[in-house]
Amino acid sequence: MIRKLNKKLSMHDYRILVATWFGSGLLQPASGTWGTLFALPFGIAMIMFTNIHFLISACLIVFYLGYLGAKEFEALGEHDASSIVADEVVGMWITLIPFFFIQFTLPFWFMILVAFTLFRFYDVFKPYPISFFDKRQGAVYVMFDDVIGGVFALAVLCLISYF
Repeated sequence: MIRKLNKKLSMHDYRILVATWFGSGLLQPASGTWGTLFALPFGIAMIMFTNIHFLISACLIVFYLGYLGAKEFEALGEHDASSIVADEVVGMWITLIPFFFIQFTLPFWFMILVAFTLFRFYDVFKPYPISFFDKRQGAVYVMFDDVIGGVFALAVLCLISYF
């Protein structure tokens, strides 16, 4: 099922387009999972064809544009609307950073699945300090809680590779 945007928001606005990650955040149920899934092909392409600097730059750009989109949603009274999934995109891409410098012993696709699962775990359950940022009002916090979730998932992925 596809959710409809508030009539005052338009997919022709680049901020809304990025905040909903090209409309994937409008898919129901579990829009965050859909947004994360739609982030993966871009993340995998960056791992395979670019470098870590490109990925980090992409994270910063999507974070900023997602923040602007979240501000648009908030202006209409929708704080942390479930259709905003740019935060999941950034968090998932942060989780993929170890793929640039760790040679995993398990198959690539299996480790991508592990990375996806770890990030979704932190995004859904929001242990402290993720929950601290999730409870705050403001567009920056909409984006930042999943950045922290991505960092946690990245750290666990690194620990898995170590052991």
